[in-house]
Amino acid sequence: MKKVKDTQLAFLVFACAAVRLVTAQQVFGAYSAQLTLVALLIKYAALFALLFVTKKAKINVMSTQSAWLAAIIFASSCAATALDTESFYRYACDEPLDARMVILLVLAAAACALFCGDGTVARTAQIAAFLLVIAAAVLAFSNIKNADMSKLSMQQLTLQNTAQPLSLLSYIPAEALLLVAFCSDNQRFKKGAFVLLGTFLFFAVLLVSTELVFGSGTQSELRPLQMLTRVGSISVFKRLDAVYVFVWIFALLAKTSCMLSAARSAFQAYFIEKHSSLYALLLTLLFTALLSYMSVARQRDITTACIFLCIIIALVKKRGQNNAC
Repeated sequence: MKKVKDTQLAFLVFACAAVRLVTAQQVFGAYSAQLTLVALLIKYAALFALLFVTKKAKINVMSTQSAWLAAIIFASSCAATALDTESFYRYACDEPLDARMVILLVLAAAACALFCGDGTVARTAQIAAFLLVIAAAVLAFSNIKNADMSKLSMQQLTLQNTAQPLSLLSYIPAEALLLVAFCSDNQRFKKGAFVLLGTFLFFAVLLVSTELVFGSGTQSELRPLQMLTRVGSISVFKRLDAVYVFVWIFALLAKTSCMLSAARSAFQAYFIEKHSSLYALLLTLLFTALLSYMSVARQRDITTACIFLCIIIALVKKRGQNNAC
């Protein structure tokens, strides 16, 4: 994704992270808003530390030596996003299609988007980021009249009750690799820090709004955020859930396209033929289709392990260069 501008990449990472948090049923409702936000704060503090360390070390985590790992990371994230899209579509639609059919349609749509160019894919993700923020603001505003401060639970923070929600957020997402590669200087590092802060605030607003409306009842629901879309209203406009579903599916498709584009770029480093882009895309689609048979949790484990391997390879390469000098 060499033709993507810095600002577009920042919005791309935000859109990928935000839609993952919004559509993941295992985050919302599993624990209280307080515990989930504390766990998320710890995770994002760790990601910020990772950005800071890699910037100070001046390492290249997207080098040619680790291109195959980057391809695995982004292809795995693409497959996981396709599975999340199918799961969310099945929940939102009264008459869902076959699961494999939905996944194939999502991958086909993402592949078609790639023929428009990486710049177009990045601009689409930028639009998705704006739509996600607007939808979150409207969703929170439309439920103000249903909010009750007494429903917001406050618990004593202990290692045990904090570790449980943190375990659900302990993986490193694929977009973090893009963020680490992006934050190569002070100006980009500031943008990367704002992306982390913006994602945390985005999630905090939705999480607190959900608990203010439903209270502890959110812990017994798989997708309480989707329930929140059904009870909110603005003046005569009621049942705006179809609008939110459209925005979130659009953002999921944009993320799938971004991850597919990043995986293709990584695979393309191993092709020198004239049609290397097409060959890399076909290989990426094949690899992604195979990975879609794995669970999302297993794919996140693979992504986390591969990101650490990319960083280790970059550190070893940097040390070798320093010794050579």
